[in-house]
Amino acid sequence: MPRLVDQPDRFQDLLDVAVDLLADGGLPRLSMRTIADGLRVRPSVVQHYYGTKSRILGLVTFHLWRRRRRLMTLRRPEGVSALLPRTDDELRTMNAWLAMLEVARYDAFAAHQLAARDDEECIVVDRLLDVDTGSERRHSQALVDVVSASALGLAHRRCAAEPMSAEDAERALRAVVEALAPVLDPDEPESAA
Repeated sequence: MPRLVDQPDRFQDLLDVAVDLLADGGLPRLSMRTIADGLRVRPSVVQHYYGTKSRILGLVTFHLWRRRRRLMTLRRPEGVSALLPRTDDELRTMNAWLAMLEVARYDAFAAHQLAARDDEECIVVDRLLDVDTGSERRHSQALVDVVSASALGLAHRRCAAEPMSAEDAERALRAVVEALAPVLDPDEPESAA
């Protein structure tokens, strides 16, 4: 059998299988055996080349963040709406991301990977807010945090058994920004000359 890690396609296959398992059934569905079954190899091969389940979860976290960041960057002209999933693929990615947030509650490596993405996410959300507020300046951390949390909650509703429509989620997120931006992120007072 050829070395699994020598083939970039096999590494991508591992990430795709893990994301699919997380999106379909959350962490209970993800195990070394189910990953190996998806790759059509023995569990010992997966463990030999990729290490522990915790390490795989860290790799998946980084992979999911890259996908989310790419989507948010491509959809930047939409403003904060870019934080919400629209397509089936985006919904699957968000479902897997939400599962990873749950994993991070008890897996130290996954928690570390997510924490490393926090600063990056704040920068992306700040840039998306530029579109909605019409202001290209650094927004308050409070506003960035509230928008991030609201978007995450609305994304969760988009992934629920009876999902909220994309349009309703976007309207709700824009209402949060419109209502809270003046309070949490007031314009800087002009200095008296």
